[in-house]
Amino acid sequence: MTRDNFPCAARDGALAQHSFAEAEIAALRGLAPDDLCDRFYDCWTLKEAYLKARGLGLRLPLDQFAILFSGPAIGISFTREIDDDPKRWHFTRHSPSPQHRLAIADGSGTPGGLPITRRPWPVPLV
Repeated sequence: MTRDNFPCAARDGALAQHSFAEAEIAALRGLAPDDLCDRFYDCWTLKEAYLKARGLGLRLPLDQFAILFSGPAIGISFTREIDDDPKRWHFTRHSPSPQHRLAIADGSGTPGGLPITRRPWPVPLV
């Protein structure tokens, strides 16, 4: 499957309207179709990574926190209902292929985040 025919859940905006914070929805508006899909999937996987890092799953409403992009930097903001410090979070994103996104949420508070090592897949068996 090529990128041109990869399905994009963001095209009609319904999933974002249901699952994203207003700041994220506003950031998606007006993006070109390819940019819209890329940003949608980056945002979705980063939101999933944050939820998994917190260990809360979907008990934390997706529209109560926003993933923020500023150039290469990725940040997060919270509504008053979420007791968390955005300064302790470091996010990393990768695209191992045009059809896949990988996101890491590091809440260690370590400046620059914990070191991440990427290795080729599949990992050779020794």
